[in-house]
Amino acid sequence: MFDLLRRYLAPAPAADPAVDDAPASAPTEEPLRLAACALLVELARADGEFTEIERSHIADILVREFQVTPPGAQELMTAADESLREAVDLHQFTAVINARYGVTERATLAELLWCVVDADGVLSQHEASLIRRMGGLLDLPPGALNAARARALERCKG
Repeated sequence: MFDLLRRYLAPAPAADPAVDDAPASAPTEEPLRLAACALLVELARADGEFTEIERSHIADILVREFQVTPPGAQELMTAADESLREAVDLHQFTAVINARYGVTERATLAELLWCVVDADGVLSQHEASLIRRMGGLLDLPPGALNAARARALERCKG
C-alpha cells in the first residue's frame, strides 16, 4: 500500500533522452491528481456511505478529467484513501491544488466535487458542510461554489 502511495508522491525518475517511448505524464501532475482524488473520495464518504455509484463517478472523473486509465483510476483512489487515513486535515491536499491551479481550475474542481455529491441524488448535511469547507480551503471567491453547483447539474447529468 505504501509503495502505491509513494509512486504517486515521489518525483518521477529523470527521462533518458536516448529513449523515446510513449509520453509519460508530467511528474508534477501526480501529487495534483492524488490531492484532487483525495478530496473527491473524502466528499463521497462524508455521508457515511461510499456507494458504488459514487466510486464509479470518481473513476469516470479521473479518466475523463485527469487522463488516467481505468486501472490507474482505481489505483489512484486506493492511494487517495490511504493518504486520507494518514492525513491530519484536508489542508495538505488543498495546498497542493491551490499552488498549481488558478481560480478557474479550482472552480472546475468544485464542479467535479458537486458531481460526486449529486451522484446518489441526496445532499446530506455532512456533504453540504464538507463541500462548503472545501470551497473555503480552495480559496474560491464568494458565490463560486454555488455557481459551480449550477454548472455541475448540467455537466454531470445522467
